[in-house]
Amino acid sequence: MSNKEFEDCSNNDIFWTASEASAMRHCSSVNLTANWTLSGNQLSMFNDTLSDNCTIISSSTYFIEANCSFQGSGLGTELTRFERDLTQLSDHLISKKYREVSAGRTSFSELTFNDDLSGSYVYHNSEGVAQSGPGDQGNYTWSMTGDQLTVGGIDNNAEQFSLTWTLQNDMRGTLVVSAAESTEGTEAAALLPNFNDQLAKDLIYQTIFGVYDAISGACKHIYVINNYSSGDSSSKPLRKESSVGVNDDICDFATPIAAPETGDTGVYSMTIKNGAFVIERGSEREVCWPISYSRQSDASDFFALACSTDTSTAFKLEIWRGL
Repeated sequence: MSNKEFEDCSNNDIFWTASEASAMRHCSSVNLTANWTLSGNQLSMFNDTLSDNCTIISSSTYFIEANCSFQGSGLGTELTRFERDLTQLSDHLISKKYREVSAGRTSFSELTFNDDLSGSYVYHNSEGVAQSGPGDQGNYTWSMTGDQLTVGGIDNNAEQFSLTWTLQNDMRGTLVVSAAESTEGTEAAALLPNFNDQLAKDLIYQTIFGVYDAISGACKHIYVINNYSSGDSSSKPLRKESSVGVNDDICDFATPIAAPETGDTGVYSMTIKNGAFVIERGSEREVCWPISYSRQSDASDFFALACSTDTSTAFKLEIWRGL
């Protein structure tokens, strides 16, 4: 295997990178050649001078998340995310089940992809209830060409349909996405592989998150969430703050920091709907679907999410890291 290691990062005492692009900007790098072994959930990468060991905690055809110890880093065990760099699709990269979501919505369709190239879909409304009206269900056959996944078939209203999703490079293969069409019409859509609607419930006690652009690695802002609000238990007050990090790629906050309360000026509400985080204030609305959740070595939360508003032309991948 080839291996690029980053070291001597600027502000090394607090620097944490959300993407390779961020590491390239702030660290020096060295290219290595190494061997690797996989036994159970233990991944080892080694050569004459290298001995890195990882315990895999979650994985899919698109990514691996693992707790890794890197020889000589002095960091102890750190959560590391390995993302498959995809440019073309193939059979083994297609999951059996996907949740298709559209920009800014909490409604969704559940899609199945069978080995014999058949499949089906069922539409669920914003309350998560499966629908059986005209066009809400259907069967199809599916195929792949390059970076595109195409389905075509007949819905439960005896109408023919055909649509194509295109792999979007800046999702790093975590999602198959399209800015062209979906089962709900022509709009930004995303396919979430093997979606777990329980992931959002893992946000229980964490109160401060650094929100990163998972592609550029830039810190977008800080979320401060009041998980102990005495108001509506299904809605949590959330405040967005600017980061005070020493550069644009470091999420940091000023202390002391006060918990937001419902009714405070500028405060958003955050609810969980159909497994998605919905962040709202007035006419503003953002929906973030968690793709994966992990607990870091310091017991803080780590989410990778696909986020959009109802005016988005494409989904954005974010990292929420507990601070």
